[in-house]
Amino acid sequence: MLFEAPRIQQLHRRLLACLTVTLVAVPSSSRAQSAAELATIGQLMADAEIPGLSIAFVADGEVAWDAALGVANRETGTPVTPETIFEAASLTKPVVAYAVLKLVERGQLDLDVPLWDLLPYPRLEHDERSRDITARHVLSHTTGLPNWGGNPLEMNRGPGERWGYSGEGFVYLQRVIEELTGEPLAELVRREVFQPLGMTSSSLVWKPDYDSLSATGHDLITQPVPKGKPEEANAAASLHTTAVDYALFLAAVLGGKGLEPATATAMLSPVIQVEAQGQPEHAAFLHWGLGWGLQNGKQDTSTAIWHWGDNGVFRCFVIAYPARNRGLVYFTNSENGLGIAEDLVSRFFPDTHYSVLWLDYWRWDDPRLERRVALRRAFLADVDTGMALLSELRAGSPEMITPAELGNLAQFVSGRGLHDQAVALAEDRVEQAPGPNAQIGLAEALTAAGRSGEAVEAYRTAVELDPEQGEALAARIAWLKTGIEAGRAPVTLTEDELARYVGNYGPRRIRLTAGRLVYSREGATEATPLTSLTRELFELESSNTFRIRFVLDRSGVPTKIVGTYSDGRTDETPRSRG
Repeated sequence: MLFEAPRIQQLHRRLLACLTVTLVAVPSSSRAQSAAELATIGQLMADAEIPGLSIAFVADGEVAWDAALGVANRETGTPVTPETIFEAASLTKPVVAYAVLKLVERGQLDLDVPLWDLLPYPRLEHDERSRDITARHVLSHTTGLPNWGGNPLEMNRGPGERWGYSGEGFVYLQRVIEELTGEPLAELVRREVFQPLGMTSSSLVWKPDYDSLSATGHDLITQPVPKGKPEEANAAASLHTTAVDYALFLAAVLGGKGLEPATATAMLSPVIQVEAQGQPEHAAFLHWGLGWGLQNGKQDTSTAIWHWGDNGVFRCFVIAYPARNRGLVYFTNSENGLGIAEDLVSRFFPDTHYSVLWLDYWRWDDPRLERRVALRRAFLADVDTGMALLSELRAGSPEMITPAELGNLAQFVSGRGLHDQAVALAEDRVEQAPGPNAQIGLAEALTAAGRSGEAVEAYRTAVELDPEQGEALAARIAWLKTGIEAGRAPVTLTEDELARYVGNYGPRRIRLTAGRLVYSREGATEATPLTSLTRELFELESSNTFRIRFVLDRSGVPTKIVGTYSDGRTDETPRSRG
């Protein structure tokens, strides 16, 4: 049999079981308990193939103990220590909510004044309903906005109608706060939260010392993934921190530190019941306050506050019981990090954790996860090995080989530059479940492979099958056709002409090396040569899904860069002065 996932898993578990485990800052009264917990956590990490984890427990207003386990980078073997920096992902939101409530207490912001009255938001100009969005809506996830959207930003419903998780809401609120205070969010949060609470390792933007302290994220098959380094704060997701630092914040929340009693109570009081996702019956036990999720358990009658974080290869969870003044936070550098949440949290707080069940991440021991990992490893080997295992799984476990699963797998291999595998998967999806979405997936794989003409035809087929998608796909087709037409007669520029483009454009850098323009973006794109299609439009040697367009003034001098993406998105950065 080709399918040997159990044996593969056993080998990787043996490897991870050898990871360094470090216990630190454990009071003597808790040492025995902590040692027992660490043995369990270490085994759970090995079973779930999680390279590194940092955890901290809060009791009676202080960090009772913390531990660092495993490695920060599987390739280098660098151990996780108490100082290791992790991406907090959406655990950023409770921190920002806390800072926002401090502004409310000082009268700098009213929770119920429409944000539009304070700062119109161009991405929402087309929808009158956006004029009613308030800070309270943002903190309770009732803005009506999607989690993430494009430009223009389309609303799912009117503000206050229902719960709907939204990072976009926090981004809008960030713009308002920065306008009101006149300072970047990263600086405001540093002053309002990190500094008074002693969170010396935390920041919403990248700090130089993170280069040596940061963990590296690992994907589903434990491969390291290049680390992003945010230059600008994102109120929804850019926090970098340690388990101890976040535990200090959690202790402050449980004790109402830094907030008036009424404000602290309001923060952790229910505003609205969450919407169903995963298994809908679990939503009945969950509400949302101002920045925090609220959970009512089955065995425990007290309410817990909680939040999860998911930046893909960094996943984390925090939960606390205000009535008991106890809480737990853990960070991982693994796409598997939330698969252990139920087992890990229940170890400290025995209960039915509807928050974890509602999130509906596959558990570490779910057979579906084991098969998903094996399938990815097979496709990394070569197309034939991957397709053979896919056929075997389709015969033995047809319920797993869904169109969505095939789409996710195609994105996985395409993201690693294995475009032949991605196209083969997309073609298989079209054959097995023909429809507009399958054609769109095929078009995306063909685009990434540089097969633009075929991608255009796939998009056109999708529109024929579903004309309502015509408007949404028009920008993608236009992007491809622009490249095709420009590629027929590319422009050749002299070195003197190319020198005019050299400069800094926000986080983007343009340099001239050996007669070629070289593009990079801090924390995102390594230096890669550019090829000119026109005097304004350039393509990256390393990517078939992204181009840059220089906007020139009347004298032909670039004033800004517009990034254009194959999915129709654009972003722009002005040229820096000097």
